Amino acid sequence: MKYLYGNDKIIRKIIALRILPGKRIKVVRVFPAHLIQIDNTQIAIDKRMAESFCNENMRGRHSEIELRDEVVVKRFHSQFRYNFWKELAFLNLLQPFSFVPRLHGFNKNRLEIEMEYIKGVHIEDAIMDLSPEQLEKILDACRILDRLSIQKEEMNHPDRHIIVGDRIVFVDFERGVIRDKPSNLTQFLTYLNHKRRIIPKDEFISIMKSYKSGFSEKEYQFIKNRVLKEID
Repeated sequence: MKYLYGNDKIIRKIIALRILPGKRIKVVRVFPAHLIQIDNTQIAIDKRMAESFCNENMRGRHSEIELRDEVVVKRFHSQFRYNFWKELAFLNLLQPFSFVPRLHGFNKNRLEIEMEYIKGVHIEDAIMDLSPEQLEKILDACRILDRLSIQKEEMNHPDRHIIVGDRIVFVDFERGVIRDKPSNLTQFLTYLNHKRRIIPKDEFISIMKSYKSGFSEKEYQFIKNRVLKEID
């Protein structure tokens, strides 16, 4: 960590958390809140504190994140107004399901979306240790998105877009699109199989083609049971 200058109140908070110059800091995630790790301890911090010692990579290309009293505020940059409306529309549509953050409100003038703060870790840090129950919830969420014709564009690299905690939560729908034949399930399974090598390549290609040919519930249940069998 570099030396700090500026707001004395923020600096006192940082020191109270034992975040001292010379400490190595790992950024665990920046959404739905900034979470850092020092040694073996993870600490949630607000935006102003993060900006005191983290670089510009703490900010997304489309938006910035702020934590206000356990509510996440996602503020879009002015040139990404369309992304703001897309994220709001998809989150609103998906509120009946548990795999997205709960919406608390929005401000169209400030391009802000207020949503639930999700505690957990990114899937990139949990992929090798997912339980069958957790994996089933991810697969079911992908299936729901496919059936709703919603393509979540990051599913072939969801490292920072699925949070594993008390429940499974998908975040960042600002790049989502409506598509006749979405590929959320096949993209996620490609990612999973690349990480864990659970199904031989030729068999994997075959069952992916079968699913994409008709998106049937029968094919989905076959794929899910086949994958979960290898995880058990």
